[in-house]
Amino acid sequence: TLALTVCGPLASGRVECATHAHSAAKVDGGLRIELAPGARLDRDVVFLLTPAEPLPDLLVLADDPHTAAAPRVALAAFELPRRPDRSGIALRLLVDCSGSMAGDSMASAQAALHGVVAALTTDDEVSLSRFGSQVEHVLGPARCGARQAQQLHTNIDDTSASLGGTEMRLALHTVFAAWPREQPVDVLMVTDGEVWEAEDLVETARRSGCRVFAIGVGSAPAEGLLRQIAEATGGACEFATPGESLQQAAARMLRRIRQLPWSGLRVDWGTRTHPAWQAGLTSPAFGGDTLLAFAGFGKPQEPAGPVRLMGTGADGREVELARTRAGAPCPGDDLARIAAFRRLGSLDAAAALQLALDHQLLTGQTNCVLVHSREQQDKPLQAPRLQRVQPMLAAGWAGIGATAFSAEPLPNPMSQAMHASSLRRRAPPVAAARQVDPIPAYGDIASAAEFDPVDANPAFHRTVAEDDLAAHLAGPELRDILMLVLGHLSAGDPIDTLSARCRAMTIVDPLREAMDELDAMSIDPATGWLLLAQWVAGREGQRRDELVAAMLAAATSGVDTQVRQQAMMVFERLLGDGGPSERSRRLAQAMSG
Repeated sequence: TLALTVCGPLASGRVECATHAHSAAKVDGGLRIELAPGARLDRDVVFLLTPAEPLPDLLVLADDPHTAAAPRVALAAFELPRRPDRSGIALRLLVDCSGSMAGDSMASAQAALHGVVAALTTDDEVSLSRFGSQVEHVLGPARCGARQAQQLHTNIDDTSASLGGTEMRLALHTVFAAWPREQPVDVLMVTDGEVWEAEDLVETARRSGCRVFAIGVGSAPAEGLLRQIAEATGGACEFATPGESLQQAAARMLRRIRQLPWSGLRVDWGTRTHPAWQAGLTSPAFGGDTLLAFAGFGKPQEPAGPVRLMGTGADGREVELARTRAGAPCPGDDLARIAAFRRLGSLDAAAALQLALDHQLLTGQTNCVLVHSREQQDKPLQAPRLQRVQPMLAAGWAGIGATAFSAEPLPNPMSQAMHASSLRRRAPPVAAARQVDPIPAYGDIASAAEFDPVDANPAFHRTVAEDDLAAHLAGPELRDILMLVLGHLSAGDPIDTLSARCRAMTIVDPLREAMDELDAMSIDPATGWLLLAQWVAGREGQRRDELVAAMLAAATSGVDTQVRQQAMMVFERLLGDGGPSERSRRLAQAMSG
């Protein structure tokens, strides 16, 4: 559940939620927005607020009860003035074509790129590259005349999530190195940002000498990483969720790329003494954007008049860019906690930890502990067991379902692949991320099964009840492991990294024992997890998906028949319904065929 109350002038403007069904009702002092029942945490919640009229630059003051040295916190919000556009730009378009981009993310990327190309002129130079496990330069740099623009639109339409994993560092390095360093180049990257090794990526971008602008697409883009890369290179980032206007997002980004940014920014708080601390001010920044600056003061020293934003003008002199023209109080400690979070990146580890504890912030150094107090008669008689709950996949990840806004919530993505017929009633089929045959794409599993789920093979009948299986495996459900393996295969990730991903899940004793037995049989760990996924898919036989079976059969095609039979017997004995029954022998025989 989530509720948002919009107060003041914003309440008279347009307020909408781009990602979830919701209701709106007028309340004292504003408008209250609530998500409709059935909302899920499988996507970002995005609210769009459009003021009825332009709002003035604002100064907000609030108490900070957690910081004795600076008990007052100030927030100044400035809209930066526009600067003249450059006559021409050298733009390198870089689009993520990894498996996780299938479906809505790729559709959003294509819409954004079409919007960018439509706004280019003959004075602009442009190229197009795609990346996944490798980098493909689709169209070399050339002036964006009618022929180049038409070719770009055609190439963008032909772009699909077919390049496997997400090697963003390789992609950026390749694009940076492809053109002379003395040529000023701007890179516009469109991605969902699903990568690791953020520090190396940021450092690679910082050393390049190129500005990187990023448009994050999908239902849950990696905001932190994309902001770091953009800010490290003097660029900017924009996030566009399915349901928003991708063309507008592209237009805003191109507006930034055409400008020379403002530099030398500082805030004149209008006080005799300097603030105890400052945060949030980024330089350079682009005209038309809103800039937020935070500062902490002792009560006698807090700003009493207009606060000014200063910057470096075209002649190199300092000029006033904006000043606050309205003020507003902010009750409670919300603003103090937001400001504290903005300060964390500028502090050492010890100071950041103490600040997080003082303001009760969830960070990489702190844990969120929820305590539920029970009545004496309701308390359990034995000690609880620690459980690790795996996070839900982002809606639309790798093309599983469609996340475009609908009044009816989509089902949990973790179960969509095994319930394709239910999914088809809720969302239209989506474009699939094609892999090298014969392995079908994971997106196909959720959308392309057009047959009636019938008992196609009696060897796949499931005789153990769902409740019995859940009791036997107290950790993650076996189908969650199946989903992880399918996602790994669809993304084109190396098979030898599969074992580490599966082992990262909470492994209960029967499953650990089964994998140890396979290890004693000299079955390598990655093959063991593939065979386990194949066995789990077989146990889901009442609604068996032919595409799931085809993907797993292709992945395990090199496994010896006798080894396969032995592994299936181990799984049946330790994870099944109690012994090598007639059903388990039929299962092993079916798998060996």
